[in-house]
Amino acid sequence: MMLQRLLLTLFLLAMTLHLHAATLEELVEQEKVSVDIKLVESGELVVGQELTVTLTFATQTWFKGANRFTLPEIPNAVVVQRDTFGSNETQRINGETWVMQHKRFSVFPQTSGRFEIPAIKIDMKVFVPGVGDVSGEVYSKPLNFEVSVPAELAFVDTWWPAKSFKVSEQWDKSFDVLKPGFSIERTITIEADGLLAMMLPEINHPPIKGLAHYVKPPQLLDDNTRGNKLAKRIQKIDYVVEESGEVVIPSVEFTWYNTESQTVEYITIEAQVVELGQLSPKEKLIKLAKQMANYWQELVVGLLIFIVLIYAWKKLSIKRVKPRYQASKVKGQLAQASHDKNARRFIKWAYVYLDWFSGADKVNLLRAEKIDSNTSLNGCFDSVFAEQGKQPVKLTSALKYVLKTKRVAGKSTQRVDLSMNPKD
Repeated sequence: MMLQRLLLTLFLLAMTLHLHAATLEELVEQEKVSVDIKLVESGELVVGQELTVTLTFATQTWFKGANRFTLPEIPNAVVVQRDTFGSNETQRINGETWVMQHKRFSVFPQTSGRFEIPAIKIDMKVFVPGVGDVSGEVYSKPLNFEVSVPAELAFVDTWWPAKSFKVSEQWDKSFDVLKPGFSIERTITIEADGLLAMMLPEINHPPIKGLAHYVKPPQLLDDNTRGNKLAKRIQKIDYVVEESGEVVIPSVEFTWYNTESQTVEYITIEAQVVELGQLSPKEKLIKLAKQMANYWQELVVGLLIFIVLIYAWKKLSIKRVKPRYQASKVKGQLAQASHDKNARRFIKWAYVYLDWFSGADKVNLLRAEKIDSNTSLNGCFDSVFAEQGKQPVKLTSALKYVLKTKRVAGKSTQRVDLSMNPKD
């Protein structure tokens, strides 16, 4: 028992002396921790090709968590990390056991020339016997590579480099049934290994007389399952027949560079010659009926909306009853009643004028003793409301008195029941 304890103590002491480093930098200097960077692809590298960069972290003990790093910024290149999980393995090198982690990211160079991946900072934590957890920062070495344009594609404007490139086309119905007013949907699917979905080409063509087309937003899919980096673009186009006759849907040609065989290849979607038929009399009648139904439906909906808006406008904006008469017309009625010496009619229009066009709170026609009233106005009331047979008075002075009351700006008006006033 004592011998076993002694051997264990000596072993731990030896390990402590062997791995006495207390910092990650010292472990790297002693070659107990390493970081390696390399480019997976070899041979001729072309513009737009996906280049896979592998970072390998290794230690003679074990890692205490995932090693983290930030993707580098490379001018004229797109850098993405398509493999987010990485992989782990154990290797025995020169009689020593190493624990390794592999991380990968992709670089898509957009121009030809020389590129450099700068030194990448990695946050790492490892376990050291006799010391415990040791964490810190380590850096990879810079990595350089050259990118060019294949000689066969030097004068080609648009092409795509990939390990594989496929294009398929589908229509949702036969061309034989196409007539004016009918529609048909076209689906073009592009699949490529070694590209991102956003890099795949958009499908479109110039307008076709008699056959309108509408390109829908594409569906972009990137799949990175079990090492297969497949990009897919699903493009749908709706065609609507506007008139009968023969039309040609133009062909579409794709030029791509096979990075496996390093050859230029072509894919073509052949042109379609379509005969758009005439509508039969019955079909024309049905089409006209549908158009009329849609027209009346839109008309009724528009009319209902108009009625609702008018109703809402009246409810919200009309807060008071507007005067039924213009001020000039009321004054004319007062003058006419004064000229005709018609006291009843004069009082009626005096009420209208004072209530709608002046400060009604300033004059009270029913209170003859009010200071503002005068003899002529009081006499006017007496001739109407007092005993029968009383001599009528001159209304000229009363008219002048009524018209002296100035109109009050912004005065709110109310509906007046004129039936309470004397009638002619």
